[in-house]
Amino acid sequence: MFNKVTSKLKSESKIDGISKEFGALSSDQDRASYALSLAAVEEFIRPGPLVQLKSVEHSLSFKTTGNTAYRASEYRDAVQLYTDSIAWAPMLTDGGEDALSLAYGNRSAALYQLQQYEACIRDIDRALTEQYPPRLLHKVFHRKAMCRLNLEQFEAAEESFLQPNQPDSHDQYVSLSSACSVASTENEGRFITAVRNIAPGEIVLIEKPFASVLLRANYSNHCHHCLKHTLEGIPCRTCPDARFCSEACRDTAMQTYHQYECSVLNTLHHSQINKFGCLAFRAITKQSYQSLKDIRAQDLPLNGCHSDGLYRPQDYNTIIQLVTHAKDRPVQDLFHRTVMAVYLLKLLQQTSYFNGEEDVEMQAYIAGLFLSHLQSFPCNAHEVPELYLDPNAIDLSMPNELGAGIYSTLSLFNHSCDPGVNRNFYGDTCVVRAIKTIRKGHQVSDNYGALYATNTLKERHDKLQPQYFFSCRCEPCSNDWPLYQKINIDSPRYKCTQCQKEMTRDDITNCCSSNIEEIRAKFNKSEVEFRSAFEDLLACRVEEALPVFLRHLALIQEMIVLPWRQFNDCQEALKQCYSLMGNSNTSCALHNGNIF
Repeated sequence: MFNKVTSKLKSESKIDGISKEFGALSSDQDRASYALSLAAVEEFIRPGPLVQLKSVEHSLSFKTTGNTAYRASEYRDAVQLYTDSIAWAPMLTDGGEDALSLAYGNRSAALYQLQQYEACIRDIDRALTEQYPPRLLHKVFHRKAMCRLNLEQFEAAEESFLQPNQPDSHDQYVSLSSACSVASTENEGRFITAVRNIAPGEIVLIEKPFASVLLRANYSNHCHHCLKHTLEGIPCRTCPDARFCSEACRDTAMQTYHQYECSVLNTLHHSQINKFGCLAFRAITKQSYQSLKDIRAQDLPLNGCHSDGLYRPQDYNTIIQLVTHAKDRPVQDLFHRTVMAVYLLKLLQQTSYFNGEEDVEMQAYIAGLFLSHLQSFPCNAHEVPELYLDPNAIDLSMPNELGAGIYSTLSLFNHSCDPGVNRNFYGDTCVVRAIKTIRKGHQVSDNYGALYATNTLKERHDKLQPQYFFSCRCEPCSNDWPLYQKINIDSPRYKCTQCQKEMTRDDITNCCSSNIEEIRAKFNKSEVEFRSAFEDLLACRVEEALPVFLRHLALIQEMIVLPWRQFNDCQEALKQCYSLMGNSNTSCALHNGNIF
């Protein structure tokens, strides 16, 4: 659609004039208003309706295929196919006959075979609510009784999970640990610093996103609202696309954004709008039209804080104030994003969002908000991953992108190619933990996808500059640290545990109160424990491995001059432990679900 607009403008010889006029504009609302006034935009930016309605025929087709999988003892496949059947089945009041109740009943049978007894009971209750046929009631009542019997037998064998301890909160930034503070400079903007020494493994942030979106490829088995993996997806009552892990998530979504996006979701996904556009649409529709009118009329604090002085991740003001880098963008880039913003506005106009009100200035204001998000989200939003877990090859298990979320406090963490923290996700809730000792007064740095161990200096700078508009000057960049393959793996270079200076000559055995032979002996003992813990990790015994990795990591940082390869190895092992504790799509001895 953007190409059609530019082709039209070129054919009319208007590109140069429009570029000059558009480039002189200074606000996103002015840019949106200008684009809305262009005849080419009005002609080509017209989202066509692509509404998908529920269908008994589709529902029965999926159920039939699910029955085939069930008879072949392919119970997981059967669960997925029955979930598709449930999603497509109309409500009974909409002419759905028995399709929905039967699909719930059949899925309960497959869940029973997978020993998912609680989920099975919930599906039976849903089938009954949707008026399961009386002639078949004896089957689900028997199944429910068997579930209760099995649950009683296995009650003593419930899983125990590694629960992250909620840190004491910062007195202003409510998601942030009290071990941190927020500082700012003209060159670096706002960033996070440590107000005391932070040890490896400490949680420095737990934050729910202001908004998150699920990639369409993951719709079938993840919650549309919280992004958690689910075997018992509950459908939107109107569209076949959105599925939820619980009635609570469905109700929350329907009371806010999904009541608007439901009718245009299919259109949105068939457009050329990327995940940041979808996230912008979600961010706007989480706010009511009246709340945006109120925000427009307010004089908002520039630091994103609420009127009470608190920085809350669920406050839209924290999202509005994120940096857009509009001054750093070429005119063509800004115009392209503005056309996307107009598309999103016109899509929103197809819903009930505006309550029939036609306020041209307010619509331009909202288009300006869309434009602001389309600029700030690529710099501030975060991917929400899920570990594709193979319990027989833990070291080869890789993350898969579930979706994206916008986290206002998390976005304040600056980048380092040797980061101090690592992000893990439980559904769409982000938990940030230290992966090395962070000294008091030092920055608490995240990583924006450019690690010194895996990317050359040039590769890192080529990635960071176009997307984030800065040149990294962290220690690995300033000293051009080597790639992982070239990091020292032989004899470590020891340093004094008191003054942290390198103990360079073998004949010097003492520095301050440190004795190099004692340091070597202590390190060698820890190294043996580390290698044993790595075997525990490969066997998915995270509870045993995790504390060893934390101790060894702190010891290396205290005793060894970096970079040193075993430090990287220990960090990666630690990160894999935390990945196993978060979103993953199969079970292991430690984890079978979500700890939140």
